[in-house]
Amino acid sequence: MARKPIGVSVLAGAAFSVLLIACGGASTDEGGVTGLHVALAVPHDAKAEVTAVFFEVTNNLGEARHAIFSLEEETLPGLLGPDLAGHPFTDWLVRLEPGAYTVAATPLKKGGSPSDLFAQARGGASVFAGMITELVLTGASMQAK
Repeated sequence: MARKPIGVSVLAGAAFSVLLIACGGASTDEGGVTGLHVALAVPHDAKAEVTAVFFEVTNNLGEARHAIFSLEEETLPGLLGPDLAGHPFTDWLVRLEPGAYTVAATPLKKGGSPSDLFAQARGGASVFAGMITELVLTGASMQAK
């Protein structure tokens, strides 16, 4: 059974402040799908407040796609490295035309408003024809350390 987003929309772009980015890569897809697989890994202590993530993918024309997904029950696997292993996360696979994109992922608390404790993560990705680009963003606490 395919996982469905809580909400999806396509809108003209908006600006966001730059906060954090992790890493990206690309892989081929047997079906010839072109797109982006983006994930947000949130801090271990985020699960108490963060229940979902609002994703926004914007092209260089300012056209944006949006989706909201609940955090997964499982955590990130160890193969992504010790810094991400065991973190709560959610992800979105979105079909896109080849090009450059800006990605923002905003942690949401119950009720759908942005988290007061965890910052939006932001990064960039290039999407190539016939490939799925992988991008893992990391969320950060907005509390002083």
